[in-house]
Amino acid sequence: MFAFLKIRRRVPVQIVERIPVGRRFHFFKKYANKQLFLGRLPVLGIILLGLSTCSYLGLTGRFTLTIHNELFSILSSARIDDMTYQIVDFFQTKDKLVIRVVSRLMM
Repeated sequence: MFAFLKIRRRVPVQIVERIPVGRRFHFFKKYANKQLFLGRLPVLGIILLGLSTCSYLGLTGRFTLTIHNELFSILSSARIDDMTYQIVDFFQTKDKLVIRVVSRLMM
């Protein structure tokens, strides 16, 4: 498990902003995705597990600070850290790491 905290790999990273565009049936929010960044960045292996896997395995209790620091370093490497974004979700698809963000002004 600690190997995930030391090894950095250059992987394709896609950062997507979720923008609320309306509602369905007056209850469910409807979102559109806007791509902010697509490129290859060095990422720690623990981030490639994704948010749901980290919370399922109980890793967020021990490594919360490491995960947050790595996610914000990815945002700063993509040069969108000066904007007001909050990370909603991150996961790995077949070939890339996808990070969903939402504007703090919209929340």
